[in-house]
Amino acid sequence: MTRPRGPRTTRRPCTRLLAAASLAVTVGLIVAPASPAPALDAPGPVTVRLTALTPVVPEPGDDLTISGVVTNASTDPVSDVQVRLRVSPTPVRARSEITDILAGTAGRTGVSVERTRTDVASRLEPGATGSFTFSVPISALSLSRSGNEVVVLGVESIATTASGAAVQTGYTRTFLPWFPAPELVEATRVVWLWPLTSTPSRSSDNVFLDDHLGTEVAPGGRLTQLLDSAGAAPAALSWVIDPALLESLVDMSDGYEVHSSGGTVTPGTHAAAAAAWLDQLREITRGTEVTASSYADPDVVALHRAGLDVDIALAATTAQQVPEAVLGRPVADGLAWPPGGVTDDGTLDVLRATGARIVVLSAAALPPTPAVSYTPSSGVDLATGGSPMRAAAFDPSVSRLVAVPAPTAKSPVDDPIARRQQVLAELAMTSLQLPTVSRSFVIAPAMRWTTDVEVGRDLVTALTSNDSPTIWRSTRRCHRYG
Repeated sequence: MTRPRGPRTTRRPCTRLLAAASLAVTVGLIVAPASPAPALDAPGPVTVRLTALTPVVPEPGDDLTISGVVTNASTDPVSDVQVRLRVSPTPVRARSEITDILAGTAGRTGVSVERTRTDVASRLEPGATGSFTFSVPISALSLSRSGNEVVVLGVESIATTASGAAVQTGYTRTFLPWFPAPELVEATRVVWLWPLTSTPSRSSDNVFLDDHLGTEVAPGGRLTQLLDSAGAAPAALSWVIDPALLESLVDMSDGYEVHSSGGTVTPGTHAAAAAAWLDQLREITRGTEVTASSYADPDVVALHRAGLDVDIALAATTAQQVPEAVLGRPVADGLAWPPGGVTDDGTLDVLRATGARIVVLSAAALPPTPAVSYTPSSGVDLATGGSPMRAAAFDPSVSRLVAVPAPTAKSPVDDPIARRQQVLAELAMTSLQLPTVSRSFVIAPAMRWTTDVEVGRDLVTALTSNDSPTIWRSTRRCHRYG
């Protein structure tokens, strides 16, 4: 059976814009101020990493189940390894405390819950790991019966070390939103931008410079994971899609060629994957809000500073019919997204002149005046050379946390459960800062982001599930939020 596809689009990429995107890297990227990465206590002989925590947002009567892995990070064996849960009687008091709590500089060691003490291994050699799972009724944790709060949990490892003493050998903290009285809180309105783009790689002769895009749309690839993560509730998201990405995938879907390292041209091997990904995208975005980004996602600030305003205009208008043709449905426009969410007045004037009505900016670049002690609503009116432009001021901390971080020497292994629970803690504390005032909250990960499928699905579900307390709710309409 022939696979249904969207209407054909031109096969020749806009090489001027692809060159402009390349130039933008040369001129220099504008980077948003980064929030500090979540950190754990100083590492002990045995590290503790969580692999599951359910329910994500518990309710009275639930059982809390936590799973994880302990690793002997020392050079000596340890024996009689156990873990147990600790619960701090002091909840998170301010959103600004969250990173300090994770770093172990704000106390919250907690009280041990002995009924959760679980054997992991009789002996762990250096580098060896052991897994654990324990469950405990929420009612056994002595949580507030009527007060909404974010609880600080800890999982500690206990083992006998070379000294012969049984001591705490590792500790990790996480958070648990606890809202037994959600009716006392006005929900935070969450707009989650879900960008889809890739690094341009198609040359003017329609031969691809490499096959990284094919890898990204193959099973398990970055772009496939983004669709799979959103599958739980795609209508809760505000999709932002690069026309250049769709144009390239349509061309790939009926066969394509790739430049090889030896200077020859070889057939690409991911035509079927490209067609399947487009089919999945059409299905998953049916009935959702979809907005076209600028063509090939150029660095508009760098282009403006290089005197290439005409290329900004081209990026805003080139191939804007492609998303509607490929998806077979109306697609919005008028959204500008400078790299890192940082821009300048001159670039804003150019964006407004090219038809942008909303610009996605980092809230760190738009501090309120005078300063406030709470997270303000994300809609900001900007004064430009023309009529006013609306900014979607995204939260840089949460926007970073929803994406899988690049490995570092300090954190070579991602901890997705810790990231997920921190996202929920940040949102919950935002609601608690002004519990009687509903505010908007924008999540905008970097355009070329990736996510953990399971954690991404958990977060999307938590924002939309009828089973979760209504302390936040998804408001997908980026173009109409306030």
